[in-house]
Formats: sequence, C-alpha cells, structure tokens
Amino acid sequence: MVAGLFDSVVFLFSFLPIVLFLYYLMPEQLKNILLLLASLVFYAWGEPVAIFLLLGMLLFNYAWGLHLAGVLKNRRRARSGMIFCVAINLGLLSFFLYGRTVLGWLEALLPVKLPFQGFALPMGMSLCTLQMLSYIIDVYRGNVKVQKNPADLALYVLMFSKMPGGPIVRYIEMEKQLRARQISSGKVGEGAMYFIRGLSKKVLFADNIGLLYDEVMALETGQMSVLSAWLGCIAFALKIYYNLSGYTDMAIGLGKMTGFDFPENFQYPYAAGSTTEFWYKWHMSLGAWFREYVYHPLGGGDTEESKQV
Repeated sequence: MVAGLFDSVVFLFSFLPIVLFLYYLMPEQLKNILLLLASLVFYAWGEPVAIFLLLGMLLFNYAWGLHLAGVLKNRRRARSGMIFCVAINLGLLSFFLYGRTVLGWLEALLPVKLPFQGFALPMGMSLCTLQMLSYIIDVYRGNVKVQKNPADLALYVLMFSKMPGGPIVRYIEMEKQLRARQISSGKVGEGAMYFIRGLSKKVLFADNIGLLYDEVMALETGQMSVLSAWLGCIAFALKIYYNLSGYTDMAIGLGKMTGFDFPENFQYPYAAGSTTEFWYKWHMSLGAWFREYVYHPLGGGDTEESKQV
C-alpha cells in the first residue's frame, strides 16, 4: 500500500506535493472535486477492489439520506428507515470484522471448506462507516440538511487526509466546511507544523519504539526478566500512542492545509488522573461519536471529566 501511508516516499514526495500544487491553483468550485479524485486515487492505490465496496456503501447512504429527508414528517416511518440503514451499515462492517472468525469456527465444525476466507477489513472501512452513520442519524434528527451533492458527501466520507486513522469527524462539523472554507498562509503554515509533528511522532518515536517492543516480544518466556516485561509493556503503550496520535496530527495538518478544521484526537492521555479521564483524552473523536450517537440516546449524561476535555 504505497500511497496509503502518510510516511511513504511516494506520498511525501509525489502524491502530496502534486495534490497541494493543483489544489491551490484550482478555482473554489473545483477544489472539492480535486480532493475527491485525489482521495479515490489514494485509497485505490492500496485497496483497488475495496474502493468499489465503499463507493457502493456511499451510494446506498446517499440514496437513503434523500429518502429519510422525504419522510421526516412521518416520524414512525423515518425512525424505521433510520434503524434499517444503521443495521445495514453495522451488519456489513461486522461481516468484515468478524466474518472470517465465524467462518473459521463453522469450517472447524463442518466437513467442508467454506468460501470467503480471504475477506479482510478494508483500510478505513470502520472510519467511513461511523461517518456515514453520523450523516444518516443527523439527517434523521433534523440537525443537518440532506446532502444533495453526492460528490460532497463522498468527499466527507473518503477524504484522504483522515483516512488511515481519523480523527472521526461528524457530519455536523463538516457541513459548512464542505460548502465554503478559508485558506490562508497562516493556516497552511499551522497545518505544515501539525504534519511535521505527526510525521516525527510516527517515524522517530513509534517506529523506533516498535523495534524495541519487537525485540522484547522475540525473547523466549524463560529469558524474559521482570524488567524486560515491564520495558515491553511501556514500549507497547508508547508505540500505540505515538502511532495513533502521529497519524492524527498529520491528518489535522493536511486538513488545515486544504482549509478544513478537524478536531483534536489526543490530549496527553497518559497524564490523566483517573481511568475515566484517560478514556476522555484518548481518541477523543471516537469517544465523542459514541457519546453523541450511543451513550446520550440511551439516557447517559456528561461527566465532569467530559466537560473539562
């Protein structure tokens, strides 16, 4: 997956410079089209077949959003339609997340070899699914207007700058930015600093700490001391943090360089004073998504930690 990683040579020295150069030259009405085409190339480079799956899901949600907007006055019908759409999205995601495991169990019980063992979760499918659900639910709630331009909805879902690891941006946060956004030298400079910081986290910290973790994990059980075990645990925790927060910072930076504002995703989680506070500071966009679309609808309320973040 050459162009699918922000730290690859092709992305840094070919794909990104060309896209930004063309983007700044394009008139405003063509910038979204350029970003969408770039996003399709970015994704299809490493997942040429899976892109058709995501485009199919996108068309389904686009059409269903138009349907929901047309029946909003009939709340019972609209609610049934929203639940159906959510079930289809989650069902497809669950198939790719757990289908291989379930098929493996069935194959162990049955005397025949089952097909489809090769299916794996396509890159970005979880992120795209959550964002499509955000759009559908917000249309059902009446919080946003239905998107009649399929290209703009596709850009919201498939935008390459946030594809590898988020942040998860809710549609209500992107609705106005898709129509109009400001690009200034100051914002581009700020985006470049975010991108460089994220790239440094990924290349200098995550990758090198990952080598240390791999060395510890390569030790035989009898050779691993208590100190080595603790060192491996710390290395794993830091590797995960620098990897995820690095990709997020790069995504925020790329967003700013193209005029978009994405939410922060990590707020020094390892400095949290409690487990609850840690989860509010770790992958904050994912936590915000679940609070908005799962926790609050089930009757949950905000805690003091969530109000402070």
